[in-house]
Amino acid sequence: MKKIRFECLPPALWGKNIRSELGQQQWDISRKKAYKRHNHRCCICGCAGKMNAHEVWKLKISQKNNYGIQELVDIISVCDDCHNVIHIGRSLSIGIPFDVLIQRYIQLNNISYEEAIDDFDYIDNKLIVLNSVTRWSTDLSNLSKIEGGT
Repeated sequence: MKKIRFECLPPALWGKNIRSELGQQQWDISRKKAYKRHNHRCCICGCAGKMNAHEVWKLKISQKNNYGIQELVDIISVCDDCHNVIHIGRSLSIGIPFDVLIQRYIQLNNISYEEAIDDFDYIDNKLIVLNSVTRWSTDLSNLSKIEGGT
C-alpha cells in the first residue's frame, strides 16, 4: 500500500469543498479536528510543524448518465511537501519542479522512478475520464463521522 498518492480533480470540482459548501466557520472546525486527530503531525511522513487539512474524496461516476458524485471520505493532516505531491497538477502550475515532487513520491512510497511515472500517467489518464463528466454533486454526509460524531 502506498503512503501517498497523486490526486486529481476535474476543473468542474475546483473550489467545491467543505469551505465552499458549509462556510469558513465549519471548515475551521473541521480542519482543527483533523490536526488534533493526527496529533498535529503529517499523517503521511510523520513530520511536525505547519499542517494543511487535506480533504480526501471518492469520485463516483455514472458513464450512462454523465453524472458524478464527489464524496468526502476523510480529512487528514499533511505537511506542505506532502500536500504539494498529492496536488501535483496544482504544484506544477505554480512552479514547483516535477523532479522535486516525483522524488518525494518515490522516497515516501519506496518505489522506482518508472513506477512513479506509471502512477503519474495513470492519474493523467484518469483526469481525461473525469473531465468528460458534465454534472457533479458534492456529498458531505460523512463529515460528522469523520470528525468523531461531535
